[in-house]
Amino acid sequence: GDFLRRKELGTQRVRPRWLEFLAGPGKIADEYVHTNGRRVDEVMTTDVVSAPPGTSLAEIVELMGRHDIKNVPILDGGRMVGIITRSDLLRALLRILPKSGAATDDDEVIRRTIVAELRGQSW
Repeated sequence: GDFLRRKELGTQRVRPRWLEFLAGPGKIADEYVHTNGRRVDEVMTTDVVSAPPGTSLAEIVELMGRHDIKNVPILDGGRMVGIITRSDLLRALLRILPKSGAATDDDEVIRRTIVAELRGQSW
């Protein structure tokens, strides 16, 4: 479709009502679909970064960082068998981190530390 004539941009074609009548409902409907419809091929990423199922989490993190992506499709023999997201990595990290209880410093200790740091600033 014409990317410049989009409702989202406020650049859609506006016709007088009498011209719409002459064009007929079919033509107007086709133009509406053409202007407002989006297809996957208009917005999809074609340079897909993927990984096989045996890839380590460290390699996935490196891929995400290098390519500035948030999801990595997992392909096995060219067939998508899953996807790993940043949320998946966070859940995996939370499972391996030691469980900690409440913070060791109480609010007063934290407050005193912050106040001392602020007093040490020249501004």
